[in-house]
Amino acid sequence: MNSYDLLHLLRAYDLEWFGSAAAFEAAAGTAAPVGTQVWVRVCGLLSPDARRSIEFEWQAPAHIDRKQLFEAQYCRTVVPLHGLRLLLTERGSGRGFVLPDDVQAHVQRQHLPALIVPQEGMVYYSLLRRLRLSSFVAHPLQVRLQCGGTYTYRVVLGTAAYHMEAELRGALHAHQRGLADDAPIFC
Repeated sequence: MNSYDLLHLLRAYDLEWFGSAAAFEAAAGTAAPVGTQVWVRVCGLLSPDARRSIEFEWQAPAHIDRKQLFEAQYCRTVVPLHGLRLLLTERGSGRGFVLPDDVQAHVQRQHLPALIVPQEGMVYYSLLRRLRLSSFVAHPLQVRLQCGGTYTYRVVLGTAAYHMEAELRGALHAHQRGLADDAPIFC
């Protein structure tokens, strides 16, 4: 029995879901690890064209009514996000993959550290460059504002958000100092 990151399992494996530790223990014939909140059995590796793409959707709080306000308060620094909705699609067919309700609720209850970056400008391109050199992933994030607008960003979640924020320190400082997003940075 192994423990894996839920996103890794969702992306690449065919899974059998269990609603409780007792159901998992009956099927597995062994005790569930203490503290486990989601129980799955890996039935096999998905073929490359059936693997899933992961996105997130988030409803901004009521007081965030403009894109500029959202970006000033939530972007380019690590913030805790609560209420993230996980969206999965199969890469080959584009069909949506529905998570069990209790798994989706578990994800939404978490306060996840997140580094949110707009998909434009110097910080975004610095993020892409750093991601190529690491095992971290920046997932698409759809942010819905109360005024009705929906905007797409990239989000790095968990402890990886802190690592990536440190990696992007120069680009983040340049952005804070008000340099144009396309101005060169000399170190």
